[in-house]
Amino acid sequence: MAPPGWRCMEPGFFRERVMTEAGLSVTANLSVAFKATSPSAAMQRGNLLLLRVVNLYESGHETESNRSQERLEAKLDLMLHWLGHVLFDAEEPPIPQTVKLDSQGVRFPVLNDQKVGAGTLILYPQSTFAAPLKLPATLTTIEAGWARAQFDPLGDDLEEQWAQWLFRQHRRAIQSERR
Repeated sequence: MAPPGWRCMEPGFFRERVMTEAGLSVTANLSVAFKATSPSAAMQRGNLLLLRVVNLYESGHETESNRSQERLEAKLDLMLHWLGHVLFDAEEPPIPQTVKLDSQGVRFPVLNDQKVGAGTLILYPQSTFAAPLKLPATLTTIEAGWARAQFDPLGDDLEEQWAQWLFRQHRRAIQSERR
Protein backbone atom coordinates (compact mmCIF):
# COMPACT_ATOMS: atom_id res chain seq x y z
CA MET A 1 0.00 0.00 0.00
CA ALA A 2 1.38 3.37 -1.01
CA PRO A 3 1.47 6.26 1.44
CA PRO A 4 -1.24 8.90 0.83
CA GLY A 5 -0.27 11.12 -2.08
CA TRP A 6 2.41 8.71 -3.38
CA ARG A 7 0.49 7.03 -6.18
CA CYS A 8 3.80 6.28 -7.91
CA MET A 9 4.59 3.72 -5.18
CA GLU A 10 1.46 1.63 -5.82
CA PRO A 11 2.11 -1.87 -7.23
CA GLY A 12 2.01 -1.86 -11.02
CA PHE A 13 2.26 1.93 -11.39
CA PHE A 14 5.67 1.95 -13.06
CA ARG A 15 5.00 -1.06 -15.26
CA GLU A 16 1.70 0.41 -16.46
CA ARG A 17 2.93 3.98 -16.94
CA VAL A 18 6.67 3.88 -17.55
CA MET A 19 7.02 0.61 -19.45
CA THR A 20 4.42 1.75 -21.98
CA GLU A 21 5.92 5.21 -22.54
CA ALA A 22 8.00 4.86 -25.67
CA GLY A 23 9.72 8.22 -25.13
CA LEU A 24 11.22 7.49 -21.71
CA SER A 25 14.93 6.89 -22.11
CA VAL A 26 18.10 7.99 -20.40
CA THR A 27 21.79 8.10 -21.26
CA ALA A 28 24.08 6.86 -18.50
CA ASN A 29 27.66 5.79 -17.90
CA LEU A 30 27.44 2.11 -16.88
CA SER A 31 29.30 -1.16 -17.23
CA VAL A 32 27.54 -3.32 -19.81
CA ALA A 33 28.29 -6.46 -21.82
CA PHE A 34 26.42 -9.04 -23.88
CA LYS A 35 26.99 -12.79 -23.89
CA ALA A 36 25.44 -15.24 -26.33
CA THR A 37 24.30 -17.54 -23.51
CA SER A 38 20.94 -17.41 -21.74
CA PRO A 39 20.75 -16.50 -18.04
CA SER A 40 19.73 -19.19 -15.59
CA ALA A 41 16.48 -19.18 -13.63
CA ALA A 42 18.53 -18.52 -10.47
CA MET A 43 19.91 -15.36 -12.08
CA GLN A 44 16.38 -14.15 -12.78
CA ARG A 45 15.72 -14.25 -9.03
CA GLY A 46 19.03 -12.45 -8.45
CA ASN A 47 18.03 -9.74 -10.95
CA LEU A 48 14.82 -9.12 -9.06
CA LEU A 49 16.62 -9.00 -5.70
CA LEU A 50 19.34 -6.67 -7.00
CA LEU A 51 16.94 -4.19 -8.56
CA ARG A 52 14.77 -4.31 -5.44
CA VAL A 53 17.77 -3.39 -3.27
CA VAL A 54 18.98 -0.68 -5.66
CA ASN A 55 15.49 0.84 -5.82
CA LEU A 56 15.09 0.74 -2.04
CA TYR A 57 18.59 2.11 -1.54
CA GLU A 58 18.00 4.99 -3.94
CA SER A 59 14.49 5.70 -2.69
CA GLY A 60 14.17 9.13 -1.14
CA HIS A 61 10.75 8.45 0.38
CA GLU A 62 11.24 7.80 4.08
CA THR A 63 7.58 8.28 4.99
CA GLU A 64 7.03 4.70 6.14
CA SER A 65 8.43 3.65 9.51
CA ASN A 66 9.33 0.17 8.27
CA ARG A 67 11.45 1.44 5.32
CA SER A 68 14.71 0.71 7.19
CA GLN A 69 13.57 -2.81 7.97
CA GLU A 70 12.54 -3.35 4.35
CA ARG A 71 15.96 -2.18 3.13
CA LEU A 72 17.77 -4.44 5.57
CA GLU A 73 15.74 -7.48 4.54
CA ALA A 74 16.31 -6.75 0.85
CA LYS A 75 20.06 -6.44 1.39
CA LEU A 76 20.19 -9.70 3.33
CA ASP A 77 18.26 -11.51 0.60
CA LEU A 78 20.64 -10.16 -1.99
CA MET A 79 23.78 -10.97 0.04
CA LEU A 80 22.69 -14.58 0.44
CA HIS A 81 22.05 -14.81 -3.28
CA TRP A 82 25.45 -13.30 -4.11
CA LEU A 83 27.23 -15.63 -1.72
CA GLY A 84 26.09 -18.56 -3.78
CA HIS A 85 27.27 -16.98 -7.01
CA VAL A 86 30.55 -15.56 -5.73
CA LEU A 87 31.67 -19.01 -4.72
CA PHE A 88 31.27 -20.22 -8.29
CA ASP A 89 31.69 -17.47 -10.85
CA ALA A 90 33.20 -14.14 -9.78
CA GLU A 91 33.84 -11.84 -12.73
CA GLU A 92 35.39 -8.43 -13.26
CA PRO A 93 32.94 -5.70 -14.43
CA PRO A 94 33.51 -4.20 -17.88
CA ILE A 95 34.78 -0.62 -18.17
CA PRO A 96 31.88 1.84 -17.77
CA GLN A 97 30.70 3.37 -21.03
CA THR A 98 27.92 5.58 -22.32
CA VAL A 99 24.74 3.59 -22.86
CA LYS A 100 21.16 4.53 -23.71
CA LEU A 101 18.53 2.83 -21.55
CA ASP A 102 14.82 2.58 -22.19
CA SER A 103 11.92 0.45 -21.04
CA GLN A 104 12.49 -2.18 -23.72
CA GLY A 105 16.28 -2.53 -23.76
CA VAL A 106 19.72 -0.96 -23.98
CA ARG A 107 21.85 0.57 -26.74
CA PHE A 108 25.59 0.30 -26.13
CA PRO A 109 28.97 0.43 -27.92
CA VAL A 110 30.14 -2.92 -29.26
CA LEU A 111 33.54 -3.81 -27.83
CA ASN A 112 34.11 -7.12 -29.60
CA ASP A 113 32.71 -9.37 -32.33
CA GLN A 114 29.05 -9.54 -31.41
CA LYS A 115 26.47 -11.27 -33.53
CA VAL A 116 22.72 -10.64 -33.64
CA GLY A 117 20.83 -13.22 -31.58
CA ALA A 118 19.58 -14.24 -28.14
CA GLY A 119 21.71 -14.09 -25.03
CA THR A 120 22.30 -12.27 -21.75
CA LEU A 121 22.64 -8.53 -21.24
CA ILE A 122 24.99 -7.92 -18.32
CA LEU A 123 24.51 -4.51 -16.72
CA TYR A 124 25.88 -3.07 -13.48
CA PRO A 125 23.09 -0.70 -12.32
CA GLN A 126 25.06 0.98 -9.55
CA SER A 127 28.73 1.20 -8.66
CA THR A 128 27.93 0.75 -4.95
CA PHE A 129 26.79 -2.82 -5.60
CA ALA A 130 29.41 -4.93 -7.32
CA ALA A 131 26.86 -7.31 -8.81
CA PRO A 132 25.42 -7.27 -12.31
CA LEU A 133 21.95 -7.71 -13.63
CA LYS A 134 21.96 -10.60 -16.09
CA LEU A 135 18.88 -10.04 -18.17
CA PRO A 136 17.56 -12.20 -21.01
CA ALA A 137 17.79 -10.16 -24.19
CA THR A 138 18.17 -10.40 -27.94
CA LEU A 139 20.80 -8.43 -29.78
CA THR A 140 18.63 -7.04 -32.57
CA THR A 141 20.92 -4.63 -34.42
CA ILE A 142 24.58 -3.76 -34.72
CA GLU A 143 25.36 -0.57 -36.67
CA ALA A 144 28.34 1.79 -36.72
CA GLY A 145 29.86 0.31 -33.55
CA TRP A 146 26.59 0.35 -31.56
CA ALA A 147 24.41 -2.59 -30.58
CA ARG A 148 20.76 -2.70 -29.52
CA ALA A 149 19.73 -5.35 -26.98
CA GLN A 150 15.97 -5.81 -26.69
CA PHE A 151 14.73 -7.44 -23.48
CA ASP A 152 13.07 -10.82 -23.72
CA PRO A 153 10.02 -11.11 -21.43
CA LEU A 154 11.24 -10.32 -17.89
CA GLY A 155 8.14 -11.11 -15.89
CA ASP A 156 5.90 -8.62 -14.11
CA ASP A 157 7.95 -8.20 -10.92
CA LEU A 158 11.26 -7.66 -12.71
CA GLU A 159 9.66 -5.33 -15.26
CA GLU A 160 8.24 -3.29 -12.38
CA GLN A 161 11.64 -3.01 -10.66
CA TRP A 162 13.37 -2.13 -13.97
CA ALA A 163 10.77 0.57 -14.65
CA GLN A 164 11.27 2.10 -11.19
CA TRP A 165 15.04 2.11 -11.62
CA LEU A 166 14.82 3.56 -15.14
CA PHE A 167 12.43 6.27 -13.96
CA ARG A 168 14.87 7.27 -11.18
CA GLN A 169 17.76 7.42 -13.67
CA HIS A 170 15.65 9.56 -15.99
CA ARG A 171 14.66 11.89 -13.15
CA ARG A 172 18.31 12.24 -12.03
CA ALA A 173 19.41 13.06 -15.58
CA ILE A 174 16.81 15.81 -15.81
CA GLN A 175 17.87 17.21 -12.42
CA SER A 176 21.56 17.24 -13.38
CA GLU A 177 20.74 19.08 -16.65
CA ARG A 178 18.96 21.80 -14.66
CA ARG A 179 22.01 22.45 -12.49
